[in-house]
Amino acid sequence: ASNAAIDSDELASLRWIDGWSRARLAQKYGVTVKSIQAYSRKLRRGQLETLPLSNLEMKKIAKEWTS
Repeated sequence: ASNAAIDSDELASLRWIDGWSRARLAQKYGVTVKSIQAYSRKLRRGQLETLPLSNLEMKKIAKEWTS
């Protein structure tokens, strides 16, 4: 799978709400851990706000980032 096949909404939810490890996400999407790190970094640098996440989900993610 390529990064194009990665669902940004799902990745954000699994990583920061459900607490999946980067290794588990890499296995799920068929990419390397480095790819997951890069994709996560891209989301954190501004693309996260473009995802259709609820206010509650955004608050959970913000809390995870500051803990």
